[in-house]
Amino acid sequence: ADVIEQRGGTNTRFAASDYFLSLPSAGKMPTAAVDMENKTQYYFPDKMDVDISVIPEDEIAALVEESLLLPPIELNSTEEEQDAISVMVLVPVPRIQFQSLLRNLKKKPPVQKISRNAFLSRKKPRDLLRQIQSKLPEFIPPEISPTDNVDEVDWNTLIGGQNNLWFVRRRHLSYKEEVTGKVVNVLADEFSDETEMRRKLGDIDLYDDFVYLKVKGSAAADMNMVRLLTIPKITKSELMLRSVLLEYKGSKKLSELAVSKINDRFSKPEVGTGIDKIEQQLALNTNETIELAKSKSIPELDFVARHLPEESLASFTTELKSRISGSNPQTPATVARFIKKKMKEIEK
Repeated sequence: ADVIEQRGGTNTRFAASDYFLSLPSAGKMPTAAVDMENKTQYYFPDKMDVDISVIPEDEIAALVEESLLLPPIELNSTEEEQDAISVMVLVPVPRIQFQSLLRNLKKKPPVQKISRNAFLSRKKPRDLLRQIQSKLPEFIPPEISPTDNVDEVDWNTLIGGQNNLWFVRRRHLSYKEEVTGKVVNVLADEFSDETEMRRKLGDIDLYDDFVYLKVKGSAAADMNMVRLLTIPKITKSELMLRSVLLEYKGSKKLSELAVSKINDRFSKPEVGTGIDKIEQQLALNTNETIELAKSKSIPELDFVARHLPEESLASFTTELKSRISGSNPQTPATVARFIKKKMKEIEK
């Protein structure tokens, strides 16, 4: 933090060895030190083996604690000593985003090696000659398969939202899944959760809709629907339940991918607290709840309720209720535009 402040807080791309003799075996590093367009990094010495991967943000603490048992990373050591050091750069993402990434790629994004892009003044003559040689006409860059999972990961988007990345020193032990073991599914007794969800759907006359969706969707889609509908914040809110089922019904093809996209909108940890405020302030009756759910903008409404000050929220909810009830209620599309407009105003 002192170095970044000294550099004016903007130019955060620098080599760690310019300021430090060593680094702890785990810690933070500037996001600007990694350039995934060129798959290069500027922070660690050239001889060190540096990889990058994504990790659920709630696992960072445990991994850092484990890595702190290892020796510090010496930056002024010999090339032979640096060659024996392996470092993993980690991009922390919310667990739901991590799970979505796995579903879209069908497997975990592979660890990506990132080489050192040294500053010009630090490059050796042979490195400069190789750089010039690489630009000659006969140089043919290697082709990358369009089906490579590495290129399916939008690294720039993942990294762009991070103020800092994490690094950890790696043990000299293979971390590859096929060597150390295999995935084992941890099973739980889900019977009581599903029973409660079905009971709640029956109380609000939505059980037949749920059965229709189970028949309409694939087996994988059915599993993911049940997974979301049994989350307590969904089960306890009539507005959330109705909205989720309406979005499922609106899908032309109820596939696993379609359900996953809807689930991503509702299952983020923060979604639900705003709806609690809305339901408490408005005391919606069944018809009003149905009309509001038809807008298919409940996650956006949750965002608005979470970010508006209390005095502004009161006037917003009053206007919202007038739009969904009364003698001349507005269409769901109009209500949706009203909610999304307010959301954009907040984001600005």
